[in-house]
Amino acid sequence: MCRAGWRKVVNENGEAGIDAPIIIVSHARSGVAYLLDELSHDTSVTWLEGVNVPRLSAELIQTWQHLESSNPPDFSTLAASATKSTINIMLTTHLARVGAKRWGCAVIGTPKAAEVFARLYPQATFICMYRDCVDMIYSILADSPWGLSDSGFEAFAAAYPGNSVAALADYWAATVSQMLQFEHRHRLRSLRLRYEELIGQRSATLKAARFHAGLSEGLALSRNIGGELNLLPPHMTVGCGSVVPVASIPDHMFRRIDELLVELDYSGLVR
Repeated sequence: MCRAGWRKVVNENGEAGIDAPIIIVSHARSGVAYLLDELSHDTSVTWLEGVNVPRLSAELIQTWQHLESSNPPDFSTLAASATKSTINIMLTTHLARVGAKRWGCAVIGTPKAAEVFARLYPQATFICMYRDCVDMIYSILADSPWGLSDSGFEAFAAAYPGNSVAALADYWAATVSQMLQFEHRHRLRSLRLRYEELIGQRSATLKAARFHAGLSEGLALSRNIGGELNLLPPHMTVGCGSVVPVASIPDHMFRRIDELLVELDYSGLVR
């Protein structure tokens, strides 16, 4: 019922597409770039690069909350209207320039921003994309073998000096926990997608993602991530994290990550 109503808005009035964006919520090194490459075949949607609109929306709302002396997560109707107007003015101009009817973007590592955005845009569709914890850790460390300074993970690295594995495990657990909470609160608008399924069950996974987002079906698949796993760079292969020393992860965090992995239908950690 919810999907049919949303499709009706988009199909009968192309201009309303600005209020029905596609937002991919994820953590670092989840393979979002590969998913965007596939979804971008539908030219009715423009994907914003380097622009985190949900985070911008959350920052504007936070400013309004401060000025109005309101307590989070509450914000006024005026704050919502003004914030949405600011965002829509920018995006309407962009959509007209590129000739698209809808827009989308990825929210990496900031799932709390998606919560505010979901309230501002009730017709938005969300795809929550996950990757196995140790594979993500390996992927990041492959590019940061000498530590996590200037990597965007400084806050987590500071909590675990000299232990990059524990720092990244903590990042994964914290971000994934927030993503799952968001997903549970917005079940009818969210699709869970795992990177491993995008690689191993590509056609079916993309069909589900396109249907959920209201995109055209039957588009040609990109050759960039063909079914052959050997076409992927080593740090993006499934199972690459088998060499990560999980013994470096503290016991309490180990148990928490194990619980999250099971909830996401992954195999648990093995010491």
